[in-house]
Amino acid sequence: MGTTSNMSIPYPESSDYVADGATAMENIATQVDAKTGMILLGSYTGTSVSSLSVDDIFTSTFSYYRIICGTRTLDNDLHLLMRASSSDSSTSYNYGAIGRSSAGTTYTFDGAGITIGFKVIERNIGASDARNSFAIDIYYPANNEYTTITGNSQSYNSGGNYISWTMGGFHGVESIFDGFTLECSGNFSHTTNVYGYSHG
Repeated sequence: MGTTSNMSIPYPESSDYVADGATAMENIATQVDAKTGMILLGSYTGTSVSSLSVDDIFTSTFSYYRIICGTRTLDNDLHLLMRASSSDSSTSYNYGAIGRSSAGTTYTFDGAGITIGFKVIERNIGASDARNSFAIDIYYPANNEYTTITGNSQSYNSGGNYISWTMGGFHGVESIFDGFTLECSGNFSHTTNVYGYSHG
């Protein structure tokens, strides 16, 4: 029997008996399920698109999720909308955010009942640029309760300044969501990954 280097999970080698190998495979399945950490649920790419919609990604299997996105081009602010049954929610986004630029300027935002979703990247006007990214955590989207999010992003504007943006908020309607949409009033090119947090 061998043992994996990172997780110390035993696995069958080619010289093991068939019965021992089957037992080892059962043990692998049990131990992998018991491990905690982030599980990759989906990976998406797009070139010069105005939106990305993902359905059936939030389930009762996980309580918490992480979405990370890097953009190679981004024409404008990027918003995230919660989604259910292939339809975006266009109501009741409540959040606050604060950002600081490399030029020493502070940007703030707060709002209740916003209809265009959570602003996950503050573009702050400027030519399309590749230096933008975000990572957000989403809590309890598949439960019939208030979905909350926290996140961070960074962007680059036409004045040559970087902006670090931190935000948090919640959807103001107790709902079950199974997906999300990233939307830009313009176009963006991106690689986006979605992870579920496994609790063991």
